[in-house]
Amino acid sequence: MSKILRGTLALLLCLFLCLCALPPAFAQETESSEASIASKGSAVERYAMVYFLSDVTQDLEGLRVYDDGGQLCRPVTDTDTGKPDYSTYQVLPGNYTYAYHDEDGRFEDLEGSFSVGANTLSRFLWLELNPIREIQSFSFTYINPIYADVVTEADIPEPAISEEERLEQLQILSDAVFGSKRRGSALFLQDSGLIHTDLATAAEELKRQNMDFEPTATIRLLVSTEPSADEWKALCKSIFALSVEHNGISTEGDYLRYEYGGYGATGNIISEDGTTVCLFTYTLKHFTTKEQEEQLTPVVSNVLAGLSLDGKTDYEKISAIYGYLCDTVKYGGSGGLRQTAYGALVNHLCVCQGYASAFYRLCLEAGIDTRIITRLVAEGSPDNHAWNIVNFGGQYYEVDATWDRGKAHDSYSYFLNGSTSWEASDHETIGDEYADSSFKSRYTLPVYDFSDVQALVKYGSASLNGHILGLEDTIANIAKSRGSTALNLDQIRAMIEQKVVSSDSSDTRVVEIMPVLNSYYQSRCILKTEISNEQLDDSFKVSLRLSVPADWADRNVRYTLSSGDYADVSGTAEVTQDKNGAYGMVLPSITHFGTCTLELLDSCTVKFNSNDGSSVEAQEIHYGDKAVKPGTPVKTGYWFGGWYADSECTTRFDFENTAITANRTLYAKWLVPDLVLPAALTAIDEDAFSGGAFTFVLLPETTGLIGRNAFADCPNLAYIYIPENVRIDADAFGSRSSLTVFGKAGGTAASFAKAYGFDFVAVS
Repeated sequence: MSKILRGTLALLLCLFLCLCALPPAFAQETESSEASIASKGSAVERYAMVYFLSDVTQDLEGLRVYDDGGQLCRPVTDTDTGKPDYSTYQVLPGNYTYAYHDEDGRFEDLEGSFSVGANTLSRFLWLELNPIREIQSFSFTYINPIYADVVTEADIPEPAISEEERLEQLQILSDAVFGSKRRGSALFLQDSGLIHTDLATAAEELKRQNMDFEPTATIRLLVSTEPSADEWKALCKSIFALSVEHNGISTEGDYLRYEYGGYGATGNIISEDGTTVCLFTYTLKHFTTKEQEEQLTPVVSNVLAGLSLDGKTDYEKISAIYGYLCDTVKYGGSGGLRQTAYGALVNHLCVCQGYASAFYRLCLEAGIDTRIITRLVAEGSPDNHAWNIVNFGGQYYEVDATWDRGKAHDSYSYFLNGSTSWEASDHETIGDEYADSSFKSRYTLPVYDFSDVQALVKYGSASLNGHILGLEDTIANIAKSRGSTALNLDQIRAMIEQKVVSSDSSDTRVVEIMPVLNSYYQSRCILKTEISNEQLDDSFKVSLRLSVPADWADRNVRYTLSSGDYADVSGTAEVTQDKNGAYGMVLPSITHFGTCTLELLDSCTVKFNSNDGSSVEAQEIHYGDKAVKPGTPVKTGYWFGGWYADSECTTRFDFENTAITANRTLYAKWLVPDLVLPAALTAIDEDAFSGGAFTFVLLPETTGLIGRNAFADCPNLAYIYIPENVRIDADAFGSRSSLTVFGKAGGTAASFAKAYGFDFVAVS
């Protein structure tokens, strides 16, 4: 066995060249897709291979391996020589010990223990005087659930790299990360882009490799704690989820997410002294090649040019793209291409996934936001289906070109549908994505089909009769920020021990800080070590978290860090609760350690989260006083619905009667009208929308009359925009006691709201 290279300049150059030559990497799917993950060879009695490597001796004949019962394990026999290979063992899952003694009695301390898990395929152990470095190997197969009826494990390609090549690369990588020049080598790897310290950059690298449509891809991630086999898989999923997040780019997001049928994932965990490098190698079952994707790009441009979309409205663009797919693409085909936009736009032959991907690609290229929606009836079911939602007029409607294919344009059944008619149709559900509450709140569907609203103008009727009575209210907090799907890794901060030195009042306490670093410092691995003042300089800065009493929760604290050798450091920080329920505060950018005085302040901070609207400045409020209602923020395409005390926007904040006794954040609620009446409408007749289930009504500027009981008995009605110079019947809204009215200051809406005691919001 050849000796492992050590950390020299030549090594780093070799490392850079070798790792740059590694096959590109790919990743994994989200938990919410309910993926079926099958371990290769998942039988309980599966054997694992254990390899011993050494850089202190090449002769391992003196090595002995014992199981947990003390029985000696036999090494694997070399097929060429017929002799035992003392560096290789085939063992069952369990716990093992080993010891090495050569005939001279040297290296007596080359001994230790290891374990083999049920999912372990192979394990590599380095025999070193100190420490012992080891590599674990994992493997599993993933089938994209939407294609479970057409893709099997047998379709997933094998890795393009041999076990011997992988071992050689791991030796080089391991030596570079854990060698004698550990910090310099690790930074070299990070700066070279060959190793990543966070999921976001790893996902960007995965996306880059995925867009090359190569069958094999590799990602290397530096983490602070050694993950289990399940946690390693979870990291795979998190990296993939980030790499295919929808971002409005036509060749990324959902386009990548549904372009592959599955993959095999193999990987390794290399650990030493609490520092771990995870490797992920993916072999993808792509439906298209890089060459085919390059051929598709000019086809997409030609299709859009042929539709002459410049200067057209969003409705005209969506109609043109939808009509093109329904007119020119036939249902059918064979092989993987039928699942792709290539099949739809080049071959003009595909199944539902091809229609959905082509619509996604064309709409995003035309500046129209859209998503791909899937329905999974059962794993492998031929009833699994894919379609789209598309943004029109600030709302997302359902469209399904697959089921409208070949129809006359005025006969579409699945074009710009709302939630009610969609669920009543053959689709049975609005898609598995809507099981995710964050997705549902971001892409809320209107209750009406767009064609129903058009009918108000076309037929001169302001009433949908009984049809309106069955519609459910679907308005929600659609502007809520999306939650992160990334795995919650350890925070980049130093862990500290602390003890109370003195406490002169309930509002002030003094602690002595004794730091022990065992995690990350500015993306750089720090071995567990004591840090003294003499070891610190201005370039070394860490963040420390101090515990405080629970009654300091959500308050502001001033800290002063004093040391005889350094200038005092002062600042303010907010008390927060950690995942274990303990209260504490973070002192940022600390360059030295000493005695820290904490003083509870009399002020509280009120922050305003505008949920992607225009920014609103925070307010410093004296303890017990009331916050001042700020000016109205703005957000293009949305209506401001007020400030709320919770992120879900369910409890409106009362500025007039709420005393501020803790730091808090208020959240802006944004609205999209779910009943938008067309501009041609000039009068709303008596009982026109009585009994409706809508929440927010937008009247056109042409409206001149709202008749008697026009909006009576509408239990969910909460918001309405009323233009100027509208005549409103005294009983237009029945016996309603609460309503938020939008309108021009000094206009009809303002006087109407004042007369009936309704809330009024002025709009420009």
